[in-house]
Formats: sequence, structure tokens, C-alpha cells
Amino acid sequence: MQTTEERTYRFLVRAPSQKAAYTLARSWWQGTPSPTGCIGGHLENGELIDLLTCEGARDMPVWPYADVIADPV
Repeated sequence: MQTTEERTYRFLVRAPSQKAAYTLARSWWQGTPSPTGCIGGHLENGELIDLLTCEGARDMPVWPYADVIADPV
């Protein structure tokens, strides 16, 4: 993922489908839409997702992480 501030992040998402993964990632990173932008996400104020791509999927029967988004680097 690349943000409007040109920061790049790689992370894992636990979701039942690719579409659900995109939706979950946008919600987790940007938060929920509000009249002044987005609130409650993990990006800095005013920063948005500019490019979000999925590089593949893995079958992980056991998700070893506490949150649905893991290893945000």
C-alpha cells in the first residue's frame, strides 16, 4: 500500500475474500468516513490510501496474530 504522503506499508490481512481484504484494509488504515475526512484509522491525520494492491493469498488455518491486520511495516 502507498499513501498520499508517499509512505509504503506491507501487511497481512485476515479476510474470507480478496474484496473483503481490500475493504478491511481501507477501514483499518483510514478509519471511517466523516464530514472532515476519515477518523479512527491508523494513518496520520489527512493521510489516505493512494494505492492498495493485493500480492497474493495464503491458506493459514490458524491465524497467529491478535488483530485482523498483522505485521504493518
